[in-house]
Amino acid sequence: MTQKTSSGRESGKQITDAIAHLVQELTSTGLATMPQELASTQLTNELIANLFQEIANSGLSGLPEEATNNTQVNAAIGHFFDELANVIPSTITNPSISKQSIFQTIINFFKSDEWEFQQLDGIPVIQLAFQGKNGRWDCYAKAIDEQAKFLFYSVFPNNTPEDKRSIMAEFLTRANLGTIIGNFELNFANGEIRYKTSIDTADEPLALSLIKGLVYTNVFMMDKYLPGICAVMEGNISPEEAIRSIEQPNIN
Repeated sequence: MTQKTSSGRESGKQITDAIAHLVQELTSTGLATMPQELASTQLTNELIANLFQEIANSGLSGLPEEATNNTQVNAAIGHFFDELANVIPSTITNPSISKQSIFQTIINFFKSDEWEFQQLDGIPVIQLAFQGKNGRWDCYAKAIDEQAKFLFYSVFPNNTPEDKRSIMAEFLTRANLGTIIGNFELNFANGEIRYKTSIDTADEPLALSLIKGLVYTNVFMMDKYLPGICAVMEGNISPEEAIRSIEQPNIN
């Protein structure tokens, strides 16, 4: 009886040593930088296979059945899975995020698309100008890398006079109805009007094609509604009439 107990203890120690070795190997593989799906499937399966190979290599297959088919073995394997769960972090870096900063990607786009621009001092924002069919205005491209966001603004050249801000708000609200990408904004504090398009890139890299779609949709919308903005600001037309002249130009 004493001999069996000693043998069982030895088997438990060897299993624990084998598992400890595997957990150490797991840590050294750099698992924390791997995709969650890979870490929890392919690599885990390989480690489980290695676990039993390690047990076999330890000479435990030659031990009496009582020494290996017991609660020590079950406890050791259970401990292995507990250690595995601890090694795989719950917040693994998403490998789909591009290592290149959003701001650098924005710069690369405007260079490749041959825009003239300048970076504002000390902040990840670039200023550009766009000439549309109905006017010229400034644009701003902004990167928020820590939130994985890209924003693009078209800013109307003149601020809305204070006494016109309520009717301008009505015009812009009517213009926003039905828009799919982006929206008009009015700053009631200073009368600034702008059109904003934006995207969250947390789940995938910011592709140049996405930037192009957001930028050109933005400037098209500002150019389309710019005559109505001017008409409402000058007081020549009601917001409803201004929208109708833009969206239903052939209806009297």
